[in-house]
Amino acid sequence: MKANINITCGTVELENEPSLHKGLDYSAVKAAGFPIVREDDMGTGWKYLLIGPCNIDGNRAHFSLAFAQGSLEKISFSFNQKGVPIEDLVHIHNQYLSDKLGPPTMHDKGITRYVFPWGTIASSYDARGGSCSVIIAWA
Repeated sequence: MKANINITCGTVELENEPSLHKGLDYSAVKAAGFPIVREDDMGTGWKYLLIGPCNIDGNRAHFSLAFAQGSLEKISFSFNQKGVPIEDLVHIHNQYLSDKLGPPTMHDKGITRYVFPWGTIASSYDARGGSCSVIIAWA
């Protein structure tokens, strides 16, 4: 499944699948036939779906969809690069966003952020948790 991030409106457009956008209903995603890898209900009103694999500009990834009260609030992904140290993967994420979006709006230790009228796209690194991802969050 090919994926493209539309920075004009913050949607993730998927080849032969419905687009992922703010407010998309959890049950609609489940009914659409996305390739669901994992489902988590946190028991707090938040539910997560892991879908994929997807091809994002030649990079393999899975999307983690975060729903609050059944409404899509944010999407995150990380490129699947076996054997690549986490610090290098952070650089790969940052370079991907820089190539696609230009210079970031903000850059702090552990996070590179692009701010749009509709929300943000950020590359995040959690040194304590040993993970990194690209996060799309709507305002």
